[in-house]
Amino acid sequence: MKKIILERNVNYALWENLMYSIVFLSAFFIGATFFSTGSLAHKFSILFGILLLICLFFILSKKGLVITNKLYRGYFIFGFLYWKKEVKNPLSTTFTLLIKKHRQKYIRSYKEPNWEYSLESFELCFFDNDGAIRDKIIICSKKASADKAIDFLTKYQLLEFKSLY
Repeated sequence: MKKIILERNVNYALWENLMYSIVFLSAFFIGATFFSTGSLAHKFSILFGILLLICLFFILSKKGLVITNKLYRGYFIFGFLYWKKEVKNPLSTTFTLLIKKHRQKYIRSYKEPNWEYSLESFELCFFDNDGAIRDKIIICSKKASADKAIDFLTKYQLLEFKSLY
């Protein structure tokens, strides 16, 4: 089994919300555990602890690629594979890199200018001889991660990379 771990599994907006959740859940967990008594406080302590562990699990998870006999999109925590999903290959040996820009507009008030949050995503996709994009291999948020994935796929899976740009 060959594997490569590329980057974190969550995007920036979700990562930011998870960090806020961790701070508040840890405060509630400490408050319910050490400064409250009774069965209700014990139940809240268990609930906040479980939610805190779930948030930490999502923060620490990373995505990458795994090759055994087939190609898989793998999800890792501390370098260990905990889940993999097979990448559907439409009997094509060529793949390409698509660069997409995502934008989110924030309207604050009529006196302030509109704010815009934008980011790029780098998608590795299979395509046919006709030029039709078929299935996504993986979506990366950094160009360096996409380059690592391209090198990994051309070296171990014997796929051919064709640039559209």
